[in-house]
Amino acid sequence: MRLTLVVIAALAVALAAHAAVDVSLSGPQVSKEGDEQRLISTATLGNEVASYTLVYDRNIRADQPGEATSHWWGWTSGFIPIGMIQPSQANWYWQAFLNWTFDEESLHQRPAEARRVRSGQDGVIEFAWDTPKVKASLFFALPSGSDKLLVFGQYEPKAPVKTSKLTLICYPTGFGAPHNRAVTTALGTQRDTGAKTLDLTKERWVLYEDVTPDRPGSGSAGLLIGTPDAFANITTPTGGYGLTTTATLKPEARSFALGLYDFPSLPDCQQTRDYFKASADAEAAALDRMAAAVASAGDFALAAPIGARRLV
Repeated sequence: MRLTLVVIAALAVALAAHAAVDVSLSGPQVSKEGDEQRLISTATLGNEVASYTLVYDRNIRADQPGEATSHWWGWTSGFIPIGMIQPSQANWYWQAFLNWTFDEESLHQRPAEARRVRSGQDGVIEFAWDTPKVKASLFFALPSGSDKLLVFGQYEPKAPVKTSKLTLICYPTGFGAPHNRAVTTALGTQRDTGAKTLDLTKERWVLYEDVTPDRPGSGSAGLLIGTPDAFANITTPTGGYGLTTTATLKPEARSFALGLYDFPSLPDCQQTRDYFKASADAEAAALDRMAAAVASAGDFALAAPIGARRLV
Protein backbone atom coordinates (compact mmCIF):
# COMPACT_ATOMS: atom_id res chain seq x y z
CA MET A 1 0.00 0.00 0.00
CA ARG A 2 2.69 2.52 0.99
CA LEU A 3 4.64 1.73 -2.17
CA THR A 4 1.54 2.30 -4.30
CA LEU A 5 0.90 5.69 -2.72
CA VAL A 6 4.56 6.66 -3.02
CA VAL A 7 4.54 5.81 -6.73
CA ILE A 8 1.34 7.82 -7.32
CA ALA A 9 2.71 10.78 -5.37
CA ALA A 10 6.04 10.62 -7.18
CA LEU A 11 4.29 10.64 -10.54
CA ALA A 12 2.27 13.68 -9.52
CA VAL A 13 5.40 15.53 -8.41
CA ALA A 14 7.35 14.62 -11.53
CA LEU A 15 4.55 15.71 -13.86
CA ALA A 16 3.39 18.76 -11.95
CA ALA A 17 5.45 21.22 -13.97
CA HIS A 18 3.89 19.94 -17.19
CA ALA A 19 0.49 19.02 -15.78
CA ALA A 20 -2.57 19.73 -17.82
CA VAL A 21 -6.18 18.73 -17.61
CA ASP A 22 -7.89 17.79 -20.85
CA VAL A 23 -11.61 18.46 -21.13
CA SER A 24 -13.93 17.32 -23.88
CA LEU A 25 -17.65 17.94 -24.22
CA SER A 26 -19.43 16.28 -27.12
CA GLY A 27 -23.00 16.57 -28.26
CA PRO A 28 -25.73 16.77 -27.71
CA GLN A 29 -26.30 13.77 -29.91
CA VAL A 30 -29.95 14.07 -30.93
CA SER A 31 -32.39 11.31 -31.87
CA LYS A 32 -36.18 11.10 -32.03
CA GLU A 33 -38.18 8.85 -29.72
CA GLY A 34 -41.89 9.22 -30.46
CA ASP A 35 -42.93 12.76 -29.60
CA GLU A 36 -39.69 13.38 -27.73
CA GLN A 37 -36.15 14.26 -28.62
CA ARG A 38 -33.41 12.34 -26.85
CA LEU A 39 -30.25 14.36 -26.23
CA ILE A 40 -26.97 12.81 -25.06
CA SER A 41 -24.00 14.93 -24.00
CA THR A 42 -20.70 13.36 -22.93
CA ALA A 43 -18.05 15.14 -20.88
CA THR A 44 -14.60 13.77 -20.04
CA LEU A 45 -12.07 15.38 -17.70
CA GLY A 46 -8.64 13.76 -17.53
CA ASN A 47 -5.28 14.54 -15.97
CA GLU A 48 -2.05 12.62 -15.36
CA VAL A 49 -3.54 10.33 -12.69
CA ALA A 50 -7.29 10.09 -13.29
CA SER A 51 -10.06 10.42 -15.85
CA TYR A 52 -13.78 10.92 -15.24
CA THR A 53 -16.53 10.66 -17.86
CA LEU A 54 -20.06 11.96 -17.32
CA VAL A 55 -23.03 11.31 -19.63
CA TYR A 56 -26.12 13.52 -19.56
CA ASP A 57 -28.97 11.58 -21.23
CA ARG A 58 -32.33 13.37 -21.23
CA ASN A 59 -35.53 13.66 -23.25
CA ILE A 60 -37.41 16.86 -24.07
CA ARG A 61 -40.67 17.70 -25.83
CA ALA A 62 -41.37 20.77 -27.94
CA ASP A 63 -44.82 21.17 -26.36
CA GLN A 64 -43.41 21.01 -22.80
CA PRO A 65 -40.64 23.63 -22.71
CA GLY A 66 -38.61 23.75 -19.54
CA GLU A 67 -39.29 20.11 -18.68
CA ALA A 68 -37.10 17.03 -19.08
CA THR A 69 -37.49 13.30 -18.65
CA SER A 70 -35.35 10.23 -19.28
CA HIS A 71 -35.94 6.59 -20.05
CA TRP A 72 -33.37 5.52 -17.42
CA TRP A 73 -34.42 3.92 -14.14
CA GLY A 74 -32.20 6.39 -12.30
CA TRP A 75 -34.35 9.28 -13.53
CA THR A 76 -37.57 7.52 -12.49
CA SER A 77 -36.02 7.23 -9.01
CA GLY A 78 -35.60 10.99 -8.81
CA PHE A 79 -32.03 11.59 -10.01
CA ILE A 80 -30.74 13.93 -12.70
CA PRO A 81 -29.78 11.67 -15.64
CA ILE A 82 -26.11 12.62 -15.36
CA GLY A 83 -24.24 9.37 -14.85
CA MET A 84 -20.58 8.58 -14.29
CA ILE A 85 -19.43 5.87 -16.70
CA GLN A 86 -15.68 6.14 -15.96
CA PRO A 87 -13.56 5.23 -13.97
CA SER A 88 -16.30 2.70 -13.06
CA GLN A 89 -20.02 2.40 -13.64
CA ALA A 90 -21.12 1.34 -10.18
CA ASN A 91 -19.45 3.56 -7.62
CA TRP A 92 -21.19 6.75 -8.69
CA TYR A 93 -24.10 5.29 -10.59
CA TRP A 94 -23.68 5.30 -14.34
CA GLN A 95 -27.30 6.20 -15.16
CA ALA A 96 -27.81 9.02 -12.66
CA PHE A 97 -25.98 9.65 -9.40
CA LEU A 98 -27.18 12.98 -8.01
CA ASN A 99 -30.11 15.34 -7.68
CA TRP A 100 -30.70 18.79 -6.24
CA THR A 101 -34.08 19.95 -4.95
CA PHE A 102 -35.47 23.30 -3.84
CA ASP A 103 -38.67 22.58 -1.94
CA GLU A 104 -40.93 20.99 -4.57
CA GLU A 105 -38.61 21.99 -7.45
CA SER A 106 -36.41 19.09 -8.57
CA LEU A 107 -33.66 19.57 -11.12
CA HIS A 108 -34.11 16.03 -12.43
CA GLN A 109 -37.33 17.27 -14.07
CA ARG A 110 -35.66 20.26 -15.74
CA PRO A 111 -33.27 20.43 -18.72
CA ALA A 112 -29.75 21.71 -18.20
CA GLU A 113 -27.36 23.44 -20.56
CA ALA A 114 -23.87 21.89 -20.58
CA ARG A 115 -20.76 23.92 -21.39
CA ARG A 116 -17.01 23.51 -21.24
CA VAL A 117 -15.68 26.27 -18.98
CA ARG A 118 -11.95 25.66 -19.43
CA SER A 119 -9.04 23.24 -19.54
CA GLY A 120 -5.34 23.60 -18.78
CA GLN A 121 -4.15 23.79 -15.17
CA ASP A 122 -7.58 22.51 -14.25
CA GLY A 123 -10.64 21.37 -16.17
CA VAL A 124 -14.20 22.54 -15.57
CA ILE A 125 -17.59 21.56 -17.01
CA GLU A 126 -20.81 23.36 -16.05
CA PHE A 127 -24.39 22.09 -16.08
CA ALA A 128 -26.76 25.05 -15.66
CA TRP A 129 -30.50 25.15 -14.96
CA ASP A 130 -32.88 28.10 -15.24
CA THR A 131 -36.22 27.14 -13.66
CA PRO A 132 -39.22 29.09 -12.39
CA LYS A 133 -37.86 28.67 -8.85
CA VAL A 134 -34.07 29.02 -9.15
CA LYS A 135 -31.04 29.51 -11.33
CA ALA A 136 -28.59 26.75 -10.41
CA SER A 137 -25.27 25.41 -11.63
CA LEU A 138 -23.19 22.34 -10.93
CA PHE A 139 -19.52 22.73 -11.88
CA PHE A 140 -17.50 19.52 -12.18
CA ALA A 141 -13.80 20.30 -11.85
CA LEU A 142 -10.65 18.18 -12.03
CA PRO A 143 -7.43 19.76 -10.71
CA SER A 144 -4.08 18.72 -12.10
CA GLY A 145 -2.50 15.92 -10.11
CA SER A 146 -5.72 14.98 -8.28
CA ASP A 147 -7.75 11.78 -8.36
CA LYS A 148 -10.90 13.56 -7.07
CA LEU A 149 -13.64 15.02 -9.25
CA LEU A 150 -14.78 18.18 -7.49
CA VAL A 151 -18.38 19.39 -7.49
CA PHE A 152 -19.15 23.06 -6.89
CA GLY A 153 -22.83 23.94 -6.60
CA GLN A 154 -24.26 27.46 -6.79
CA TYR A 155 -27.82 28.75 -6.89
CA GLU A 156 -29.84 31.94 -6.75
CA PRO A 157 -33.52 31.74 -5.83
CA LYS A 158 -36.21 33.45 -7.88
CA ALA A 159 -38.75 32.70 -5.17
CA PRO A 160 -38.32 31.85 -1.47
CA VAL A 161 -36.65 28.48 -0.85
CA LYS A 162 -37.26 26.82 2.52
CA THR A 163 -35.30 23.61 2.02
CA SER A 164 -32.55 22.73 -0.44
CA LYS A 165 -31.23 19.17 -0.59
CA LEU A 166 -28.58 17.33 -2.55
CA THR A 167 -28.76 13.54 -2.94
CA LEU A 168 -26.05 11.21 -4.25
CA ILE A 169 -26.22 7.47 -4.91
CA CYS A 170 -23.46 4.89 -5.27
CA TYR A 171 -23.19 1.11 -5.48
CA PRO A 172 -19.82 0.47 -3.81
CA THR A 173 -17.52 -1.94 -5.69
CA GLY A 174 -20.26 -3.28 -7.97
CA PHE A 175 -23.84 -4.43 -8.47
CA GLY A 176 -23.50 -8.16 -7.86
CA ALA A 177 -24.43 -9.97 -4.65
CA PRO A 178 -23.58 -10.29 -1.85
CA HIS A 179 -24.01 -6.68 -0.75
CA ASN A 180 -21.91 -6.39 2.38
CA ARG A 181 -21.90 -2.62 2.47
CA ALA A 182 -20.20 -0.44 5.06
CA VAL A 183 -19.39 3.23 5.59
CA THR A 184 -16.05 4.49 6.92
CA THR A 185 -15.27 8.00 8.16
CA ALA A 186 -12.54 9.51 10.32
CA LEU A 187 -14.46 8.20 13.36
CA GLY A 188 -14.52 4.57 12.24
CA THR A 189 -16.48 2.01 10.23
CA GLN A 190 -20.19 1.27 10.57
CA ARG A 191 -22.13 -1.54 8.96
CA ASP A 192 -25.88 -2.12 9.04
CA THR A 193 -26.44 0.31 11.91
CA GLY A 194 -29.16 2.32 10.20
CA ALA A 195 -28.89 5.89 9.01
CA LYS A 196 -25.76 7.77 10.05
CA THR A 197 -25.67 11.55 10.50
CA LEU A 198 -22.17 12.91 10.03
CA ASP A 199 -20.46 15.00 12.66
CA LEU A 200 -19.32 17.71 10.26
CA THR A 201 -16.76 19.05 12.73
CA LYS A 202 -14.92 15.71 12.64
CA GLU A 203 -16.14 13.77 9.60
CA ARG A 204 -15.05 15.56 6.44
CA TRP A 205 -14.89 12.44 4.27
CA VAL A 206 -16.85 9.24 3.70
CA LEU A 207 -15.90 5.94 2.10
CA TYR A 208 -18.72 3.76 0.77
CA GLU A 209 -17.48 0.18 0.81
CA ASP A 210 -18.25 -3.46 0.19
CA VAL A 211 -16.34 -5.53 2.75
CA THR A 212 -16.77 -8.97 1.15
CA PRO A 213 -13.31 -10.60 1.47
CA ASP A 214 -11.35 -10.86 -1.78
CA ARG A 215 -14.25 -9.56 -3.81
CA PRO A 216 -13.31 -8.39 -7.31
CA GLY A 217 -14.74 -5.07 -8.30
CA SER A 218 -14.16 -1.37 -8.57
CA GLY A 219 -13.05 -0.54 -5.05
CA SER A 220 -14.70 1.98 -2.74
CA ALA A 221 -16.51 5.18 -3.62
CA GLY A 222 -15.47 8.28 -1.71
CA LEU A 223 -16.85 11.69 -0.78
CA LEU A 224 -15.06 14.80 0.47
CA ILE A 225 -17.08 17.47 2.29
CA GLY A 226 -15.31 20.64 1.32
CA THR A 227 -17.77 23.13 2.82
CA PRO A 228 -19.19 21.69 6.05
CA ASP A 229 -20.53 25.10 7.07
CA ALA A 230 -22.86 25.06 4.05
CA PHE A 231 -24.78 22.03 5.33
CA ALA A 232 -27.35 21.72 8.10
CA ASN A 233 -26.82 17.95 8.07
CA ILE A 234 -25.58 15.05 5.93
CA THR A 235 -26.95 11.55 6.40
CA THR A 236 -26.09 8.22 4.80
CA PRO A 237 -27.20 4.62 5.23
CA THR A 238 -24.64 2.13 6.52
CA GLY A 239 -25.97 -0.89 4.67
CA GLY A 240 -28.19 -1.96 1.80
CA TYR A 241 -27.68 -2.12 -1.96
CA GLY A 242 -27.42 1.38 -3.35
CA LEU A 243 -26.28 3.90 -0.72
CA THR A 244 -28.04 7.26 -0.97
CA THR A 245 -26.51 10.20 0.86
CA THR A 246 -28.68 13.23 1.59
CA ALA A 247 -27.08 16.62 2.24
CA THR A 248 -29.39 19.40 3.41
CA LEU A 249 -28.10 22.93 2.89
CA LYS A 250 -28.52 25.62 5.50
CA PRO A 251 -31.26 28.11 4.53
CA GLU A 252 -28.72 30.89 3.99
CA ALA A 253 -26.27 28.75 1.97
CA ARG A 254 -26.13 29.48 -1.74
CA SER A 255 -23.16 27.28 -2.64
CA PHE A 256 -21.28 24.14 -1.64
CA ALA A 257 -18.24 22.10 -2.61
CA LEU A 258 -17.78 18.33 -2.54
CA GLY A 259 -15.23 15.90 -3.93
CA LEU A 260 -16.04 12.54 -5.55
CA TYR A 261 -13.60 9.63 -5.54
CA ASP A 262 -13.63 6.58 -7.80
CA PHE A 263 -10.32 4.85 -8.31
CA PRO A 264 -10.68 1.16 -9.25
CA SER A 265 -6.93 0.52 -9.27
CA LEU A 266 -7.07 0.63 -5.44
CA PRO A 267 -9.80 -2.01 -5.03
CA ASP A 268 -9.02 -3.14 -1.47
CA CYS A 269 -11.16 -1.25 1.05
CA GLN A 270 -8.46 -1.26 3.74
CA GLN A 271 -5.91 0.23 1.35
CA THR A 272 -8.37 2.97 0.47
CA ARG A 273 -9.10 3.60 4.16
CA ASP A 274 -5.39 4.03 4.82
CA TYR A 275 -5.12 6.43 1.90
CA PHE A 276 -8.06 8.56 3.03
CA LYS A 277 -6.98 8.59 6.68
CA ALA A 278 -3.60 9.93 5.59
CA SER A 279 -4.81 12.60 3.17
CA ALA A 280 -8.55 13.26 3.01
CA ASP A 281 -8.87 15.71 5.90
CA ALA A 282 -6.21 17.95 4.35
CA GLU A 283 -7.86 17.62 0.93
CA ALA A 284 -11.26 18.57 2.33
CA ALA A 285 -9.73 21.66 3.98
CA ALA A 286 -8.04 22.61 0.70
CA LEU A 287 -11.37 22.20 -1.11
CA ASP A 288 -12.95 24.61 1.38
CA ARG A 289 -10.29 27.19 0.47
CA MET A 290 -10.93 26.62 -3.23
CA ALA A 291 -14.66 27.16 -2.72
CA ALA A 292 -13.94 30.44 -0.91
CA ALA A 293 -11.75 31.59 -3.81
CA VAL A 294 -14.47 30.75 -6.34
CA ALA A 295 -17.05 32.61 -4.26
CA SER A 296 -14.75 35.61 -4.00
CA ALA A 297 -14.32 35.71 -7.79
CA GLY A 298 -18.08 35.73 -8.22
CA ASP A 299 -17.87 33.73 -11.44
CA PHE A 300 -16.26 30.33 -11.80
CA ALA A 301 -14.88 31.25 -15.20
CA LEU A 302 -13.05 34.20 -13.61
CA ALA A 303 -11.65 32.27 -10.65
CA ALA A 304 -7.99 31.35 -10.62
CA PRO A 305 -7.18 27.79 -11.77
CA ILE A 306 -7.63 25.25 -8.99
CA GLY A 307 -4.81 23.02 -10.18
CA ALA A 308 -3.19 21.38 -7.18
CA ARG A 309 -1.13 18.31 -6.39
CA ARG A 310 -3.49 16.17 -4.34
CA LEU A 311 -5.37 19.41 -3.61
CA VAL A 312 -2.77 20.34 -0.95
